Amino acid sequence: MNFKQLNNNFFKLENKLDLFNKQIDGVYFWELVRFSINREILIKKGLITIPHKGVDNKIIYILKNILNLSYKIIFKNPYFSEKESIFIIGHPRRPLIDGYYTDIYTKYLKKGLSKNNIDYQDFENFTQEYIKSKDIESKNILQLDYFSIFSLLFKNRFKFNKKDEKYVKDLELKINNEFGVNIDIYNKVKNEIASFNIFYKHIYKFLKRKRPKIIFEVVSYGLIVRALNKASKELNIPTIELQHGVIDKYHLGYSMGDQKNIKLNYFPDYIFTWGDYWNSVCNYPENTKLISTGFPYFELNKSKYNINKQQEKNIIVISQGAIGEDLSKQVYEVAKELKDYTFYYKLHPGEFHKIDNEFSFLKELENIKIITGAKTVYDLFEICSIQIGAFSTAIYEGLGFGLKTIVFDLPGVEYLDDLVEKDIVKKIDNPSDCIDIIKNKYFGKSNDFESESFFKSKAIDNMLENIKKI
Repeated sequence: MNFKQLNNNFFKLENKLDLFNKQIDGVYFWELVRFSINREILIKKGLITIPHKGVDNKIIYILKNILNLSYKIIFKNPYFSEKESIFIIGHPRRPLIDGYYTDIYTKYLKKGLSKNNIDYQDFENFTQEYIKSKDIESKNILQLDYFSIFSLLFKNRFKFNKKDEKYVKDLELKINNEFGVNIDIYNKVKNEIASFNIFYKHIYKFLKRKRPKIIFEVVSYGLIVRALNKASKELNIPTIELQHGVIDKYHLGYSMGDQKNIKLNYFPDYIFTWGDYWNSVCNYPENTKLISTGFPYFELNKSKYNINKQQEKNIIVISQGAIGEDLSKQVYEVAKELKDYTFYYKLHPGEFHKIDNEFSFLKELENIKIITGAKTVYDLFEICSIQIGAFSTAIYEGLGFGLKTIVFDLPGVEYLDDLVEKDIVKKIDNPSDCIDIIKNKYFGKSNDFESESFFKSKAIDNMLENIKKI
C-alpha cells in the first residue's frame, strides 16, 4: 500500500464509521486525533520517517521542560497582555535570519499592523528554548504554554464511562486491523479529550476577559489552538489561519478527503491562503472561508534576489524530514554520475542533527555541499537553475524563482500531481531518469508556472484590506 492508497483508505474508513459526528464527553474527538493517528500509521508502515530529533535523556528532557514552563508562567504569562485588538499566535519554529530568530509567517503582517497603528499581541505555543534569547526579533512574545500546567495537573481525573470505553477500544481494533499496525488509540483519545476540555475551560475565561477583535494563528491543528478556536466561536471572535506550508488532498490538517460537506467545530473561521491555486487543492471544512492574500515572506525575497546570477550547473536539493534519508540516497547516485555539477543539499531544520550520521555519506562526494542554516533557500535559488526534491513549500517557491524542477516519487510527492500532469514538474522513479533529464535538458514546461496563482502579489495590502472587512 503506497502513500496515496493508505490515505484514501483512511478517508474511507473515517467516513464509513461517521467519526466526525461522534462525541465523547461533549467533544468531537476525531477532530483532535485524526492528524496524529494518520501520521503514526504512515510512520509505522514505513511511508514516512520521523522528521525531528527524539529525546536523548528523558529525565533531563523532563527537567528542562519543567524549568522552561516555569519561566514562561512567571515571565511570559498570557494574562500579562493588554486588551489588544488583534492576537497573533505565531509559528513555534523560528529560523535565524539576519541575526534574529524570526517568524517568517507573521513578521510582515505585524509590520503592516504597526504601520497602520493597529495594536496586536504576539503569542507562541510550545516554542523553542530561544524564547529567552536576546536575539529574538519580537521582544514581547507571551506563551500559551501557560495553559498546559492545568492539563498536567488535572487531566488524569478524566475517565471514560463504560459505553465510551468500549466504543474507543472497538475503534482502536478496527483501525489497527485495517492498516496492520499497533497504535495505542485508546490512550491517545483519552488524553486528548481530557487536555482539550481543560484547555478550553481556561482559554475561554482568558478570551472572555481580554476580548480581542481577531485572532491570527499559523498552525490550527495543535490541541491548544483547537481549544482556542472553540472558545473563540462561542465568544464570536473571528479566527484566521495563515497558510504556512503545502496543502493538498492528503494533508489531514485541512483535507476532508472526498467529502465536501464536513463542518468542523474547532477549525478557524478563515484561512488566508497564498493564492487562488491553494483554495481548490482539497475539500476544506465547509464552514471555513478561504481568502487569497499571498505570502509576504516569499514576495519580499523574490524582489530582493537577482535570478540573473543563476548558474546552469548549480543544483539545489531540497530535503524534507519525512523523506530526507530516501532522497539523500537517490541524490548521491545522481551527483556521483554528474561530477561537473554542484549539488547544494539544503537540509530541513529538523534534520540538522543527522548531518554526522544519516547524511554523513554525502560528504564523500566533493560536488555535494551540505547546507544547514548559513544559507537560506532564497540564497540558493539565486545561484541555482535546477531544483530536486519531493514535496516542500520550497519546491513551489523555487518554481516561482524560475527553477527547473525534478521530484522523486517518494511519499508526499502527490502534492505536486497537478504540476506533474501539466509537465511543469518532472517526476522520476530513480537516479538514472534524473541523470537523463539533466544531461538532455528535458525539463518540460517549467516556464508555464503561474506564480501569481500560487503566490498572490501585494500580500500585506491584501491582508490588511481583508482584516478591515472581517
